[in-house]
Amino acid sequence: MKQDTLPLPELHGHDKSNPDFLSYWVAGMLRDECVMGVVNTPAFKRLKDISFLGALDYTLPDRCASSNRAQHSLEVAALASYVATERSYSAEHRKHLILAALLHDIGHAPLSHSVEPFIKQQLGYGHHQAGENILRGKHLLGHELNNLLNRHTDKDFVIQLIDQKSRASDGGDLFSSPINIDTIDGIVRSFASMTGKPMDQVANRLAIARDAFAASHVSPRSSLDSFWYMKQEVYSRLINSRIGLLADNVSEQFFREYPDGFAESDLYAEERSWKKSFSALFQRLRDIKNSQKIPDSLFQHSVTYTCRRYSVDHRRVGLERYTCSKQRKEYTFESDAAPQSAPGQLSMML
Repeated sequence: MKQDTLPLPELHGHDKSNPDFLSYWVAGMLRDECVMGVVNTPAFKRLKDISFLGALDYTLPDRCASSNRAQHSLEVAALASYVATERSYSAEHRKHLILAALLHDIGHAPLSHSVEPFIKQQLGYGHHQAGENILRGKHLLGHELNNLLNRHTDKDFVIQLIDQKSRASDGGDLFSSPINIDTIDGIVRSFASMTGKPMDQVANRLAIARDAFAASHVSPRSSLDSFWYMKQEVYSRLINSRIGLLADNVSEQFFREYPDGFAESDLYAEERSWKKSFSALFQRLRDIKNSQKIPDSLFQHSVTYTCRRYSVDHRRVGLERYTCSKQRKEYTFESDAAPQSAPGQLSMML
């Protein structure tokens, strides 16, 4: 395929026999015995019960659900397979890139980023260290996965890729670039949740990956510009929206006040177990979803957050076009109710 000059078609379906569809790359990598072994380990299966957007998945309208960390990881791995093929990497090199992509979120706790600040404060580490604990077999959950990686891979190389410590010439840029395979899927997935649209109708993830990693040059009018603007939309209208800040802060507040404390084993649990152990938290999230009201405990409460602004510098070419500025801001939950926002209108709730 001459992907440098021939644009990929938009994805409006699933065709496992057509390399212009992401499903083709998912199906292809799952034919590898090692990859299937990883997917069938308890550590990876757990990700099927870890929500992708964290607490937000419990406060957004039902048609905006974002799926789970396992589906996200599979499709990030498919992007790795596609780029590795376009770059003519060896089969062994390609396998390691796929596995790193497949395992990059292996340490995520239930509710994902929503409770990450609290977990780090309580345990001294978050999902990155938890992921390495699993991969190195330091936690029971990772024993089977660790044994498999030891038999079939260079485990240290896989971990270096995930930790963004590998050279670009080794494929490290797939994980460390400002536009990387993780964020390509993550931002498109988040935008699809925000708008209630199917992912393949939102953006062509293969085209974005091609322009970022496999094209001989990046055109100023490439899919990357659109992707960067989409990232700004996701952060301003979803992650830092009123409902986004509310979901995260309700979760953090719950655990700060939880009388029985937070155990290290909770970090490696499935979300269904949290729904039993911390049922009051999920009830609060459901109440927000149903009424859009601020809990009394947060009414007129101020929170600080990092506001990110993603913009395109049209004076530059290549990946240097894409900039991000950060600013600490304060938000006060001043209204006890807000209008129900339709998908695509979540900015009303900021």
